Formats: sequence, structure tokens, C-alpha cells
Amino acid sequence: MELFSTKSLPPNLRLEYWNDAISDAFTGLVTDFIDDGHFQAELMSMPLGDLTYARVKTTSSKVSHTMHHASKSKEKVFLLHLQLANGSLNSQKGNEVFLKEGDFTLVDSESPYRVEFDDPISMGVMRIPYDSLRERIPNPDDIVGHKFSGSNNISGLLSQMLRGFWKQKNIINRLDSQ
Repeated sequence: MELFSTKSLPPNLRLEYWNDAISDAFTGLVTDFIDDGHFQAELMSMPLGDLTYARVKTTSSKVSHTMHHASKSKEKVFLLHLQLANGSLNSQKGNEVFLKEGDFTLVDSESPYRVEFDDPISMGVMRIPYDSLRERIPNPDDIVGHKFSGSNNISGLLSQMLRGFWKQKNIINRLDSQ
């Protein structure tokens, strides 16, 4: 398990450190913090076979995966964004969805996307290799950028399962106590 935190860094070093850490964990990204002087962020990531699960906690931000980032992606991956606390606006491929606690969306590393939030958030992010997801879902590109409710039908069951798995492993509880 890896943990990255801006907590002990001087404010002038936080942004560069955070952008490097988040890009290494997922795919190329740039984060703009609404209040640079008071921003705090932490990232915990853990490999699970060919998947990587991470939990991000951060203050108000705008995160962008630009066309430049997309063109430099080393491998095509999907990122499942699972909202754990508060809400975020997620945009990709002409779709714009607001996620509240328990909701999730899927983003594609080969296309630009944006995530914005005005309040501090906690988000689970699962990094899924393209071929792994394609084995289970024939056309994953068809569901990119859509909102899946954390309280309805099969998507609600998946949301509960993912949140329950991490609570059972005490990962979320350990992070909350830090």
C-alpha cells in the first residue's frame, strides 16, 4: 500500500508533489486547487491483481486529463470513479454527470475528462486495464461518462460491494483515523 499526503509539506511544494503523485497512480492529470494556500490532499493506493484501487481525499479542486495527457497515455485504462463522500461533477465525451455518495462513473484514459468539486471530497478510484474490462463488458466505451446510481439495481449492488470490501479490509477506517 502506498500513501501520499501533502499534510507535512510547505504550501509552495504541495501542488507539484500532488500532481506528480496523482499522475503516477492513475494517468496524466493536472489539478488546480481553488484555494492553493490551504489545500490538503492524500492518496492511498493498493494493487489488487491487475487492478489498482485508490482512495483520494482532497479539498476543493478541478482535475483535468487533457488531450495532451490522453495522447501520452502509456496504456489504455479505464478509471472507475466511486464517490465516497460529498459530490463531484465528472465530464467526458460530451457527458456531464454529478456524482453523490455511492454513485460512480467510468472514464477512459485515451480521451480528455474533467472532475470538479467545490467541497472537500473522498473518492475511490479503480484503475482497470482495458483488456481486463473488455473481457467482462463487450463495449466498455459505450458506458464511459455515464452515471451509475449507488442506490439502484445492479449499479447499487456494485457500489455497496466495493465500499463494503474496503470497509471489511479496514482500509477506509485506517485512513479516516490518520
